[in-house]
Amino acid sequence: MAEKKFGVWAFFDVKTNDKSKAVSKECNAVLSRGRPATWWKFNTRKYPTISKVAQVYLAPPPTSVPSERLFSTAGDIITEHRTRLLPDNAEKLIFLKYNASLI
Repeated sequence: MAEKKFGVWAFFDVKTNDKSKAVSKECNAVLSRGRPATWWKFNTRKYPTISKVAQVYLAPPPTSVPSERLFSTAGDIITEHRTRLLPDNAEKLIFLKYNASLI
């Protein structure tokens, strides 16, 4: 059974070699430039494939709600009854709880 991909990596799960070469070429061109917002304004038509991904994943969130939600999740996991929880394990538990809806 094929592994299910989420987010930006699902977009790059291409079926043909030609398309993957085009995406790779676009990515290299984009990553070699500076000032992303201005650059995308003038080059969206030139790189249509990854411009859609950039609009979703490079845009800043309009509110601080996602970060507040993450801190709330951390507070639910790291309690006074779990004071000996190692930082690595706490990070993994927070990641799993926050992303459980994607599984």
